[in-house]
Formats: sequence, C-alpha cells, structure tokens
Amino acid sequence: MIPTETLVRATCALFGVWGLLHAAQWLADLPRWRVGSAIGWDLQRLRKGIKGRSALVAVLYGERGMALLAVLLGLVGLALVALPLGPVTPLLLAVALVVALLLGQRSIPDGADKMAMIVAGGGLLQTLGLALNNATLVLAGALWTGGQLTIAYFAAGASKVILADWRSGAAPRAALGSYMWGNRLSAWGVNLPGGAFALAWTVMLLEMLFPLALLLPTPWLGVVLGCFFLFHAAIALVMGLSTYPIAFLAAYPSAIWLGQWLRAASGLG
Repeated sequence: MIPTETLVRATCALFGVWGLLHAAQWLADLPRWRVGSAIGWDLQRLRKGIKGRSALVAVLYGERGMALLAVLLGLVGLALVALPLGPVTPLLLAVALVVALLLGQRSIPDGADKMAMIVAGGGLLQTLGLALNNATLVLAGALWTGGQLTIAYFAAGASKVILADWRSGAAPRAALGSYMWGNRLSAWGVNLPGGAFALAWTVMLLEMLFPLALLLPTPWLGVVLGCFFLFHAAIALVMGLSTYPIAFLAAYPSAIWLGQWLRAASGLG
C-alpha cells in the first residue's frame, strides 16, 4: 500500500509541472493574442456577446492581463512542485484551477487541459481532506480524478470500436502517417502489413479494459499505467503535444489510490 500522503503529494507535484509547462506555453504564444492579431481580443470579443463588452474582461484578456495570468500559473505550479503538503496547498490548487479556467475561456481547452483541471479539482478535495482529517473528502477527490480518468479511457476505447476506420486500422494510419501529425518512424510503423490494425486494436482493448486494471495489485496497476503513459508520451512526441502526457500522468496517483481502496473494500488485499 502506498500511503495516501505520498500519492496526494505526487498529484500536486505533477500538476505543478503541468502548470509550469502550460504557463510557459502561454507566454511563448502571447504575440498571437495581441490586439491586431488574427486571434486578438479586439476581434474575438465580437463573438463573445455581453461578456465581450465587459471592461474587466477586456483588461483580463489583454496582453498584459494574460501575461499576468500565465506568470501566476507558473509561480503556483513552481510552489506545488517545491513545497511539501500543508495548509497552503489547497489554496494553491484553488488558485491554479481558477487561473487555468480563465485561460481556458480565452481559447478552446483540449483534452489534456480538461484533465489537468479535473486533477486540480480532485487534488483540492484530497488536500482539504488531509488538512481536516476527513477521509470522505480524500475519497471524493480520488473518485473525482481517478473515476473520471477511468471513464475517459473506457469511453475513448468504446467510441473508437464503433468506428469502422478504427476497427480496420485506417484511422491511426491516416493520423500517424500524415504530413501534419506523423513522422518517418510512425509512418513506417503504421504502414507495415497489419501494423495499423494491431495498433488500433491494442489501443481500443487497453482503453476499454482499463476499469478492470483498478482491481490489480498496486505494482501491476503501476505497470498498466506506465504503458498508458508511454503511449501518451509517444503520441505527444509524434504530434508535438507538450503538456498532454503530464496532464494524464498527474491523474495516475488518484487512480492508484482508488485501486487500493477498491481492493481493500472488496477484500482482495
């Protein structure tokens, strides 16, 4: 059994790494959001309705406002990485969650961003539970993060298996062999005889069977999660998705906690 404090600390630290990377990404992309650019607030506000006419929102989503939000997220991320668990940890997670949500309103959050926000919410509940010595809050946080990770994996696999292009292997071949998303190695792999078909079914089966992995002993659950992380890292490397694997990795400690809780509750160990 891995202690609860160790797993929650890992959640906070990994989410902090995501916050640092996400903040750096926003700062690097800041010129794209300037007034006069194609996605500047002076143009984007036209499609935001009443919200677009708010002076406060205009300041918040101006160049300086967005820079301050990104810097704040980076500082909070650094604190979550460096500081041990304590009374200030829930506050740091709450600030990070609010800032990430505000930045997400400026763009369209991808799956990794949404998973990171789920991790922040679950981590907030867990750290509050530890601070207040409330086991119910710790369980609620683990269910929030680990449960949604489990649902996300299963739903991803189930949604793929009903698509003919995934069952045949055409979808991964088209994505990983394309000029935009692929590279030479991935294109070579998916164009081997049966390569794309084997990859597609491996991914779909692993995703749909992931809920059962929570019943495995912790070392074996760790192996399964390690395989998923390697898959995410490979996709991120091929497609250039910098924060994608870290967002999912930050959810894994909660999945481990949830697996340990399920095994104990079912008498498996």
